[in-house]
Amino acid sequence: GVYVDCDYETSQYVASKRSKNTNDYMFEENKLQIVEFVCDSNDTDLCGKARNAFEIAGLIITKAFIFHIPVLVNVSFTNFCKTLNVCGDEAPIGGAKSARHILMRDDDGIDRLYPQALVKQYKLQPHPQFAPYDIKADFNSAASWWFKSDGKPIQGQQKDLVEIILHEYFHGLGFKSNWDDWTDPQTSLQALSPLPLFRLDSQNSSSLIFDGFKESAFDKYLILRSSGQNISEFNTQLNFFAGGPGAKFQNKTNFENQFYNSTQYNQIAKPMFINAQTAKSLGFLPHNKKTKKKAVILETSLIPYSRGSSISHVDLKTYENTSDFLMKYSINLLDTLDGDVAKGGNFSGGPIGPLLRSIMETLGPTLIT
Repeated sequence: GVYVDCDYETSQYVASKRSKNTNDYMFEENKLQIVEFVCDSNDTDLCGKARNAFEIAGLIITKAFIFHIPVLVNVSFTNFCKTLNVCGDEAPIGGAKSARHILMRDDDGIDRLYPQALVKQYKLQPHPQFAPYDIKADFNSAASWWFKSDGKPIQGQQKDLVEIILHEYFHGLGFKSNWDDWTDPQTSLQALSPLPLFRLDSQNSSSLIFDGFKESAFDKYLILRSSGQNISEFNTQLNFFAGGPGAKFQNKTNFENQFYNSTQYNQIAKPMFINAQTAKSLGFLPHNKKTKKKAVILETSLIPYSRGSSISHVDLKTYENTSDFLMKYSINLLDTLDGDVAKGGNFSGGPIGPLLRSIMETLGPTLIT
C-alpha cells in the first residue's frame, strides 16, 4: 500500500450543519466506528461534544450507504498550536484522509490507488495488508466550534463541527483526485499529473525506479466537459514518459528535470494545469450516466490553482444553495448544517445530496434506497 498525504482544510472552509436531531441517529449501528479518540483539552464537556459530533457524522453516512465492513476512524482533537506549532489565523481547522491507499487493478486494466475503507468492502481473500484504521481525522480543538446541542445560534467565527467532519469523511472515503502539482514547491513547475510512485533500485540503492503516475479511484470517472474525453486517457499518455514505468532516475530532482523537458510535460501535464484553472472544465461522470451533460461539475475556477481545493470538490458557484452543497471547498460564515440543508430545498436524504450519493455509489458503497 501507499500512504498519501492530503492537505487539511483551512479556516477558509467555514462550516456548520446537521439535518436532524442528534438522537434521531443514535438507534443505528454506526458503520464509521471510532477506534481511537484523543482529546487534549482540559474541558471535558468540549471533548464529549466533539466526540459526539464525530458519532453523528458517522451515523449520517451510515443512514445513506451500506458498508459490509465497518470503517475504522482514528480521531485526534488537539490544539494545533501545541501539537503542530501552527497558531492563530494560520492554523487549519482540521481534515481527514485515508490512512492507507492500496494499488488495485481496475476493470479497465489500469492500476489505481483506492482508499483502504473501500478496499475492505470488497472482502478480498487474501486481503492486502491493512493499516489498523481506515481514516485518520485530525481536528483543531483550539478552533471556534459550534454545537447544535448548546441550543444557541451560531456566531462570529464559529464553525459547525458536524458539517466539517461530514465533508472530511467523504475525502477519507475516496472523494479525492490524485491530479496535482507533485513537484517540489520551490520549483517553478506548473503542471498537473497523478501521483508519481517510486521504489528504490535493489541493484543501486541510491537510484529510484519510476513505477508510473497513479490515479485515484475517483480519477477513473473524470472527464473533460467540453469533449467528454476521459481524463484517464491523458494519464495513459503521461506514462510513456522516459519509456514508462521501470525507468530509473538518480533521484527525485533528476526525475523532475527530465519530466520538465519531456513531451508529456508540455503536451499533457501543462494543459491539465490550465484545465484545473478553467471554470467548469472538468466533471465526474457517475458510472450509470452516459452523456457529458450528466457529469458533476468539479471545482476548477480557483486562480491560482489551490492544492486540496481545486478538482477534489464540486463547483462552488453551481452547487451553492443546492442539495449538493456539502462538497464545496468553502462554506459561508454563520452557516450550519441544518441551514444549508434548508437552503438546498430540504432534500429527503439530508446533507448527502443526490449527486454526492451517485459519486460515492460509483466509487463503491451501495446506496440505501
